[in-house]
Amino acid sequence: MTALKQARRLIEEQPLSDTAAVVADLVIALELEASFRLERLYALSLADFEMATDLISEWRLARHYAKKGKLLDLAMQMRELGDNMR
Repeated sequence: MTALKQARRLIEEQPLSDTAAVVADLVIALELEASFRLERLYALSLADFEMATDLISEWRLARHYAKKGKLLDLAMQMRELGDNMR
């Protein structure tokens, strides 16, 4: 399974988890070419950290593929959900 798909599945299945929040914020930062605090990745489990670094690699290679559109949309929804809960 690709990291893009793993990230999408993580956000879909655990939208309120800290890990999903980190991954969603990473996706948004990658898409917007914005800053992202790398120390947030260090708080992840090793498996999730590796998935996040694989996601960065895949994102770099597939910047223009439509496949990431679903993941970005889901990440934006997750961010809105979090903003509404604060």
